[in-house]
Amino acid sequence: MEITAWRVRDSQIKIQGSRVPCHLYQDGIEVDFFFDPTHPILSEYPLSPKQLLLQGLAEKFALRDPGVSIQAAFIGLVDNHLLEERINPQALQERAHSIVSSIREKLPSLLGHRFAKVKEVIQSVEAEEEELAKRLLDEAPNLLGAYQDSSEESIQSLAFVCDTTIKRLIAEFPEEFMDNKLFAQPFSNLKIGNEAMRERLRKNSLERVLSYFSDVILLLQGGRAQSKQELLRHANTLSLLEGLLE
Repeated sequence: MEITAWRVRDSQIKIQGSRVPCHLYQDGIEVDFFFDPTHPILSEYPLSPKQLLLQGLAEKFALRDPGVSIQAAFIGLVDNHLLEERINPQALQERAHSIVSSIREKLPSLLGHRFAKVKEVIQSVEAEEEELAKRLLDEAPNLLGAYQDSSEESIQSLAFVCDTTIKRLIAEFPEEFMDNKLFAQPFSNLKIGNEAMRERLRKNSLERVLSYFSDVILLLQGGRAQSKQELLRHANTLSLLEGLLE
């Protein structure tokens, strides 16, 4: 079956005088699907033209094969054609873990030149420094001594800090992460207005990144089963944060 989708512009789709969000025409194996993005069903509800197309195809398949119900046909189409839109908790956690791991791996190069100050930030929360020490003992014991002595190799220990430490480091040293150094989000490069305005804008810029990262940490913590709406919010946050990462 060959399907062509057409977006209607500057007009409405009407069937027997009533406005509808879409209509499907079939000629043999060729299918033309017309949809109106301004129709309330598409503009005001969390429905996509693709979902309406699958519903229309399900109705066609059910008519063609009496042994297949509309519901069975629709479920089969959804399973095969909406994989990218599936809200899967495990897949979301894998994406979140990938984002955090990518950031963690870059910490030595981003903050290594300020290790003494970074170490002070880590030490300010005893539980987080203890978590770092445990990770180093388990995964890189040679770096634990380097961290303790603040030797030349100590900067590599930053690649083992926990998620909440990463968030605190971003908040403490935003100038080392923003302005396309890691996040495509302006900070020090903001030159507009007076200094008070720039400080407000920098604060907003940083809070945006921290908000996204906090959501990622929450997702990774797991725990209780989350609603579809919560998972959709997490999926949106992951996409936004992925878009900011250089």
